[in-house]
Amino acid sequence: MKLKKFLTQIKIRINNKRLKLTTPFDKVIYAGMHLIEKPLKWFQSYLSKTQTNRITTTNKEVRYIFSSWEDFKAQLVQMYGDFKKEETVTRKLYELKQTESAIVYMTEF
Repeated sequence: MKLKKFLTQIKIRINNKRLKLTTPFDKVIYAGMHLIEKPLKWFQSYLSKTQTNRITTTNKEVRYIFSSWEDFKAQLVQMYGDFKKEETVTRKLYELKQTESAIVYMTEF
């Protein structure tokens, strides 16, 4: 769930016209700047390969990650997404109890 929130927040920021993130590479770099812990270490390993020659590197995986926002997002979800999403949602649904307003209750899902 944290990854989904992160990706939503970053997408909103990327779409902000004042940021002037015009290329997919810039958007991925911007998202990478906001990663923490294990995802940041994962990202840094690929970023170091782009430092000298941007995405003209011969490494296909590096080119894939930095060539589009969607490819970056897909790789990030593959690495750090919830693999048991359906099971997690089902468990949360059974554990869900309305203790606050209906709006707060609705935002859980």
